Amino acid sequence: MVDLAILCILVWGYIMNINELIRPRKLCLCRGVTKADVEKAVKNGVNTMKQLIKVTAATTGCGSCFLDVKTYFEYVLHEHKNAQSTLPLE
Repeated sequence: MVDLAILCILVWGYIMNINELIRPRKLCLCRGVTKADVEKAVKNGVNTMKQLIKVTAATTGCGSCFLDVKTYFEYVLHEHKNAQSTLPLE
């Protein structure tokens, strides 16, 4: 019985990974904001959650996505700042 449960979890995980590849994961379903939208906003200079919300309207629907959006935004912002700090000086 435990083996069946593990198999179900593995199959579900595999299906979810395929869905991630087929279509970008929407962080905010109400406003249709994707990970790519957050990445683009950061590349365009957005560096606060308030600015991100203004630019993308993420989290302004039901608000249940706030933690996911904030977590991903902070990750992308951190990666962007790291990439900027490793650029060679001219």
